[in-house]
Amino acid sequence: FAGEPYAGTTHSAPDPLATTLESLGFDILQTANSKSLAAGISGLRTTLDTLRLHNIDPLGTYGTQAQKNESGSVILKEINGIRFAFFAFTKGFDGMSIPVGSEYCADVLYTDYDSTYSNIDTEAVLSVIEEARELKPDVIVAMVHWGSEYKMDVGKHQEAVADLFFQNGVDVILGSHSHMVGPMETKEITLADGTEKSVFVAYSLGNFLGSSREAFTQESLILNLEFTKNDFTGETTMTGCDY
Repeated sequence: FAGEPYAGTTHSAPDPLATTLESLGFDILQTANSKSLAAGISGLRTTLDTLRLHNIDPLGTYGTQAQKNESGSVILKEINGIRFAFFAFTKGFDGMSIPVGSEYCADVLYTDYDSTYSNIDTEAVLSVIEEARELKPDVIVAMVHWGSEYKMDVGKHQEAVADLFFQNGVDVILGSHSHMVGPMETKEITLADGTEKSVFVAYSLGNFLGSSREAFTQESLILNLEFTKNDFTGETTMTGCDY
């Protein structure tokens, strides 16, 4: 939401789209993606302001350092007595570098985010996960803009990122960026302390709304995940998954 001209080439949408998203019930929108900086920091700020004006929480990007310090990187939502912590990372900005002095503007997955996307910023990832854990949620959801465009298969770097997230407390990963529907699975993992845990990853949900003419980019899905909390033990588990 960076103002006119509105077009796919400028990556700016008209404000009535925000009105529509609000009316349809959108609560959170991941704004950390490859086009976050397409209109510069000013465009990012108007995007965040527009979403908040329509009662939608932006996730993964920040207009100022003070704003990031105040809000943090994690959004906590309590839904029917279950506490969900959400955060978001992007692999980069379509080759663009963050303007000097604006390093606060997004949670970025790689230290080499403007070149090869090969060095995971483990320190940044663990810091945000710890921020989420300190809120004592029942479920931690990571939204990740990762992988390669126009590919359905999963890359080794994505698997490494997923492992890092899951081994440190994340329960669900919701992926984007490929513009195609990717694999999804429930996995049984073993943590460092020997604990067995069930986690879920959707590598890409496809384009919820898009205009690409590339093959398979017009196919998408809405994912429904159900969680149940045991009132006696306090344990929360994923008890349903469909789309």
